[in-house]
Amino acid sequence: MEPIEYGIVKNMQAALQGIKQTAGYHHTVEALAIKLDPNHKVEDLKPEDGRRPFVLADWSSPDALDSFEKPDRMLRNWPVTVHAIGDVDVESDDARALKHFQLCADVETAVIAAWKAGTLGSTVQNVLLASRELRLNEPEGREVWSIIGWVIQHRRELGVPNG
Repeated sequence: MEPIEYGIVKNMQAALQGIKQTAGYHHTVEALAIKLDPNHKVEDLKPEDGRRPFVLADWSSPDALDSFEKPDRMLRNWPVTVHAIGDVDVESDDARALKHFQLCADVETAVIAAWKAGTLGSTVQNVLLASRELRLNEPEGREVWSIIGWVIQHRRELGVPNG
């Protein structure tokens, strides 16, 4: 049996890998990474070959907030930031805005669909969309970087293996 958090990370990875145009999404994810180490920069994990869209789930935030429900059970509010990076064909504000909202819609649809289907994990109680941000590394460039912040709420049994 694997630890609960490991299962949630792997299930989120599978949900994001499921983003494909043939499944009704705007894009097909070409590359995916998971970041667990806070000492690595997100920028360093982008594929060197430039594959887009690239999606990265960053689980390295130390800001998990746990609340105890009983002496042996807690509710964990675990933040994850999903970075979706795409390129536009035309350098215009309209093209960048359209790409940003398409990337956000694809990630949000995949994560919420997985949660509703129960495939993020049996202990996941709630999935909260915390923030959306558009970052342009080069204001006149073609790269669009959409950052979607989530909080995954799940229950843990303390003192139980893999709890």
